[in-house]
Amino acid sequence: MPLSSDMDEPFRAAVLWMVRLRSDQEDAATLRAFSRWIERSTEHRRAYARCEALWLMIQIALPPVIGRVE
Repeated sequence: MPLSSDMDEPFRAAVLWMVRLRSDQEDAATLRAFSRWIERSTEHRRAYARCEALWLMIQIALPPVIGRVE
């Protein structure tokens, strides 16, 4: 599923990094590549922070929603 075209490029990349880092395929090479990406610019760090904040909000909101569906 493609990411929304209205997302800015750093946020798109941050989402892809978050998915990749939370997958079972995380390894040392992936961590090094992520480290290089996030250190490349302040914009990357901000985008990843936005992505983490969104993920946290989803985690907080999801349990009550799941409880109502079951």
